[in-house]
Amino acid sequence: MRFSPAPRGATPAPPAGAQPRASAMRISVSALSGHDVVSLDADGAWTKRELCARIPMLAGLPLAALHLVMGGEELAGGKTLADVGAQCGSHFSVVLEAGGGQELLTASADHTAKIWSARSGECLRTLEGHRARVFSAQFSPDGARVVTASADHTTKVWCAETGECLFTLEGADVGFWAMFSSDGRQVATTSGEGVARFWSTSDGNCINRSGRRCHSVSFMTLSPDWQLVFTGFEDGTAMLWSLAAGDCHWRTEDHRAGIRFAAFSLDGQHVLTASDDSTARTWRAGSGECLNTLIGHDATVFCAQISPDGGQVVTGSGDRTARLWHAASGECLRRLAGHTSAVTSAEFSPKGDQVITASGDRTARLWDARSGECLLTLEGHEGAIFSAVFLPPPRRGLGRAEEPL
Repeated sequence: MRFSPAPRGATPAPPAGAQPRASAMRISVSALSGHDVVSLDADGAWTKRELCARIPMLAGLPLAALHLVMGGEELAGGKTLADVGAQCGSHFSVVLEAGGGQELLTASADHTAKIWSARSGECLRTLEGHRARVFSAQFSPDGARVVTASADHTTKVWCAETGECLFTLEGADVGFWAMFSSDGRQVATTSGEGVARFWSTSDGNCINRSGRRCHSVSFMTLSPDWQLVFTGFEDGTAMLWSLAAGDCHWRTEDHRAGIRFAAFSLDGQHVLTASDDSTARTWRAGSGECLNTLIGHDATVFCAQISPDGGQVVTGSGDRTARLWHAASGECLRRLAGHTSAVTSAEFSPKGDQVITASGDRTARLWDARSGECLLTLEGHEGAIFSAVFLPPPRRGLGRAEEPL
């Protein structure tokens, strides 16, 4: 991406009588068109994270997709305002990469997670610190942090920009799976015994614990609003229950073998399950009605996800393929072949036009969801990859790198 300096406008003087510190400076930040977003007193020791946190217009936007540029020099990678030569009167331009999804995140049996460029396939950062397999990794809603869950019975929260571990959540029932709340202020962790814990992302303290301790839990996940819990078992049984009251809404035994994975649709109205019986099923979350059984894989289905618009489903299997299905009819639309081992994870991009898959063959692949063409192969992990996800989309528009504001 090429950056051009924005026109420099007049910058308001500091308030009369103010006594700024030696490193304080008055700077302005604008969109590419030159329209001021904000002028503020800044500290030369601030990084991009600290500057963006003080600009209301940038709140809720993925930090990794934001670029702050001054005269062609970008404030990134842990650099401070002083490092890039900012001083009183300096002017920064804001560029937001289009569409989100410009970075990818993987979790692996090699004890690490990695952040990649979705354009070049380059590994941007490696998150090191776990002592065992990393089962899952997710971005926070603003893209600024990453949460990882590991077989070492810890969950870690990281800075996505620098790769620094911010804090570690520990416990015998931690490390099975983890996710951020919709506002990014909490992390939920689940165990193989049906227990969920809720943690503050500001200090890493455990806020609450909920669930029914039971054996043979094979997967557990929360609805998008964190009001419902879906639990799958090794015998193929599944339950949906209320997190607050603990009431069971419905129970099913339709799968003929263990449930490997489950995911809610973005609107929380449907649940997808993936099973050792080589099928995936779509359920109505409100009633437990089975809407579709997706038949076609020749081995365990390890993962399943509904597209952002609800129109398609993607599944990954031990038969080394991923498949795209019509959500309403259950028809198989296309087969994504190329991995040489089981496909352990499959997810749609924020726009639904691409799919990322992860595999036991130590690679992740980026696919065109319309044509089935493999666009990119990510290589660099030294063990099987269990999870691969996209950077979330911006929650509020600011303008795109390709479109001057």
